[in-house]
Amino acid sequence: ALEAGDTVHGATVHFVTPTVDGGPPIVQGRLEILDNDDVDSLKQRIHGVEHRIYPLAIDWLVKGTIDFDRAAAQTSPAVVDASGALIVPPSP
Repeated sequence: ALEAGDTVHGATVHFVTPTVDGGPPIVQGRLEILDNDDVDSLKQRIHGVEHRIYPLAIDWLVKGTIDFDRAAAQTSPAVVDASGALIVPPSP
């Protein structure tokens, strides 16, 4: 992301399928890449995003808010911003 000059980066929790990273996405966490980010600082900030979205995905699975079929039918996954705020909820 840094080498490509991207302005946004993130992490995605998705259902596991035989294809690596090929399952339907459940939730994505996004953050802006800062001008002073390097590999280490971006990696640390991404870990913070992951620590917010993994528990959220597990909570939705346990509560039945999301399942494989619903995730596969979504036009886009739920999105959480860098503060942890849900900006796009899962599809009903």
